[in-house]
Amino acid sequence: MMKAMQMEQYHVTVYAPRGLPEVEYDAMHRTLIDPHFRLELRRAVRRVVRRHPSLRRVKSPSPIDTTRCGRAAGSRLPCRRFRSP
Repeated sequence: MMKAMQMEQYHVTVYAPRGLPEVEYDAMHRTLIDPHFRLELRRAVRRVVRRHPSLRRVKSPSPIDTTRCGRAAGSRLPCRRFRSP
């Protein structure tokens, strides 16, 4: 018997404006992959879920995916998907 079933899954997309200096894109990227940022995001989702009585029995959100752009976490390869060609 299943312990739980997935009811819904959300993906967060972050867009950066075109034409910014390279250092700003790099700073944004570092923040988005930072473990502390991901922890804060996870906590924010949990706070919102707790506000809804109909969701009181759902399990806490699973950890945010630690991969970037399909590469393994910790990879030093640059992630450039969010940039214009």
